[in-house]
Amino acid sequence: MKCIPVVAGIIWHEDKVLVAQRLKKDKAFPGMWEFPGGKIELGESPEDALKREIQEELALDISDLKLYDVKTHTMLYRGEDIQLILIYYLAKAKDTNVIELEVEDAKWVSKGELLAFDLTPMDATVAYQLNNLDY
Repeated sequence: MKCIPVVAGIIWHEDKVLVAQRLKKDKAFPGMWEFPGGKIELGESPEDALKREIQEELALDISDLKLYDVKTHTMLYRGEDIQLILIYYLAKAKDTNVIELEVEDAKWVSKGELLAFDLTPMDATVAYQLNNLDY
């Protein structure tokens, strides 16, 4: 089974958290909402990967990264079983200005509003956990 390491940012600004809608043309979870991030490239640290992905997808700078959780998710992708290793970080944004470069949409919401979104399976689990988190 192929393992793919992925980073995701639980990005806060004041009392709001950022969620992004995946592109509708994406092969995995098209149009679903998620904590933004992406694949870790060869030789890249998870922290650097997250900063790069957030910059590429949303033109947003993040800081104060803290490891939050690691989860795994097995799925069938293009006819092959793969295991995603999802590394979640808490992070802070200096402001709320985002440019949707590689996402359909992005919203700053309260943690209580997260569950109203059609989140990817693992991100939905994290959203439930966040309702008990102060950051």
